[in-house]
Amino acid sequence: MARKQRALSERVHRIRNGKGAVHYTPRVVVKFRDAVQLPYQDGTEKYVEAQRIGPWKELAARHPGIRMRRLFNSVTPTKLAEMVEQARNRDRTYKPPNFFTYFVVDCPAADGYQIQTSNSRVAPGTGASVSGVVSLQT
Repeated sequence: MARKQRALSERVHRIRNGKGAVHYTPRVVVKFRDAVQLPYQDGTEKYVEAQRIGPWKELAARHPGIRMRRLFNSVTPTKLAEMVEQARNRDRTYKPPNFFTYFVVDCPAADGYQIQTSNSRVAPGTGASVSGVVSLQT
């Protein structure tokens, strides 16, 4: 099964990087548990290691050039919080996730699928999940 997923990942990457195609940087979406407290800013990877959430230095050594950025970057964190509050005011039953625990890992020199499957270790209780492939919850 993993071999098929890897082959699909390679095929999609080749198709998109083919002649005349738009070039892109592969990325992996990471969602930490709502209780995890990380600054919602680009470059948050230094806090992942410092707070013992996961082995970021090891991951970065295996996949040079990766970096962590906030997923929701079209609005400021303050505006995002205001939007969540507006939604809560409009619908008292609305239970939003903690949007400030969603990040992306840009993988310029690495295959996103490799990162998804190779970094499945995080500290107990911190929990993270990687978009649609592997759960990093321990």
